[in-house]
Amino acid sequence: MCNEIFKYFVRISCRPNKVDNLEYCLRNLVALDATPVSLQSCEATTLLDISRDNAQLLINRIFSLPRIATPDGVFASLPKEDVITMPRMYPLPKPKPKTRWQLFAEARGIRKHKRSRMVFDKTVNDWVPRWGYKSIKKGVAANPPIVEVGDSDYAQSVDPFEEAKRSKNVQKTRQKLRELRNKAEANALSKTQSALQRAKLSTRSYGEFDKKTENVGAKPRIKRKVATVSLVEEKKSYLASIKKLNIGK
Repeated sequence: MCNEIFKYFVRISCRPNKVDNLEYCLRNLVALDATPVSLQSCEATTLLDISRDNAQLLINRIFSLPRIATPDGVFASLPKEDVITMPRMYPLPKPKPKTRWQLFAEARGIRKHKRSRMVFDKTVNDWVPRWGYKSIKKGVAANPPIVEVGDSDYAQSVDPFEEAKRSKNVQKTRQKLRELRNKAEANALSKTQSALQRAKLSTRSYGEFDKKTENVGAKPRIKRKVATVSLVEEKKSYLASIKKLNIGK
């Protein structure tokens, strides 16, 4: 049957004797023929003629498009406009809900931008790294040799260099405390959730007929994959189990 169809298509010219009344969408390589066809008087050869002519008209339109020569070969430049909107297989994805920080940034007009690695140091009149080796934090601007002292500091005999070092250490300690607090809160939340799951399942009905707690999702169940075992191995395992039972007797 396939050979007959191939021979049928080969002996026909590439210019079909048909009016070009198709609706083309060359971006999607689609051609629609709205000509009505009677199923009662239609034969297989008639459908082959119509399909062949429409396919040839579509191919002729594709070959009439502007071409681009590349090292990989010659390509046709498809149009950018969609004449026919193709249906989607899946619905459009729902937008993710914005976080509190995103809502706050939109309300305040805050835009995210990446800081440059180099920053201008006025003391040396040159660009230096923002962090790392020879950064501005380790330069003369961050550690000046001379510090202006106020009247109150002079009266209390406060060393400005020691005071700056002490404030820096205090900031480091506070940051470590924040990190420990965040870890403790996260650990407490996970322990609370596990304790809640154990409490839900520690009833006579294993939590099946208990009152459901609001805003608490069900525990995700682990789906075990079915092990693919051959018939020979399955037979061996069954015989081994029967042998163990006989030994126990």
